[in-house]
Amino acid sequence: MSAKLSFSRASENALMIYIDGIATAENNLKLCQLEVALRHQFKHTLLDTIVSYNSLFIEFDFILLDEQQLIDFINNSYLSTHVTQFNNVVHHLPVYYGPEFGLDFDYVCDSAKITAAELIQLHSARRYHVYSIGFAPGFAFLGHIDDKLHLPRRSSPRALVEAGSLAIAESQTAVYPTTTPGGWHLIGRCPLTTFNLKNQPPTPFKIGDSVQFTPISKSEYQHLMGSQCRV
Repeated sequence: MSAKLSFSRASENALMIYIDGIATAENNLKLCQLEVALRHQFKHTLLDTIVSYNSLFIEFDFILLDEQQLIDFINNSYLSTHVTQFNNVVHHLPVYYGPEFGLDFDYVCDSAKITAAELIQLHSARRYHVYSIGFAPGFAFLGHIDDKLHLPRRSSPRALVEAGSLAIAESQTAVYPTTTPGGWHLIGRCPLTTFNLKNQPPTPFKIGDSVQFTPISKSEYQHLMGSQCRV
């Protein structure tokens, strides 16, 4: 049985649609498919759509499109939606794990009462779903990490986190695409560039894609950095 949808008016011409319950890859993909159906049905009257974990933001032309018509279409489409496999990409990202670049690596090990090798294994063993892209351009929110690695965000965010930093917070993990402030726990560094305005699109990630991390050595990291590799 499908999880229940709820609606909230964001403005006179915008709606927020929520799927009740915890965030799952299946529900996230349902919202992606609903977004595709909306864009196909109302392509001339939709101004913007944004999918996140359990929500879909819809901005529309309220002069040309009646809100109730939009809600009725959403309800009917959602009830008849069965998750199908998109042509989604699996991104394989190399990571040099450890305290040299992962400034919170030892703290995470101590907090979780695990060894360095266990932290690397637990984090790299999973294939992560791209739930949302935001906070900073190209910042992909990935989930879900192993329960043993769950930690709240840092109580004191850093003013600068280097681009490529691999981090965890709560049930999520991410690679910082650019140098920005950040409050997640840093556990390693990816040598690949994941955001570049010269590329179209600037980031390779899409909601619904998957990310797999591969541990590499320091020498491999230095080689990839020297080659200026890109995703």
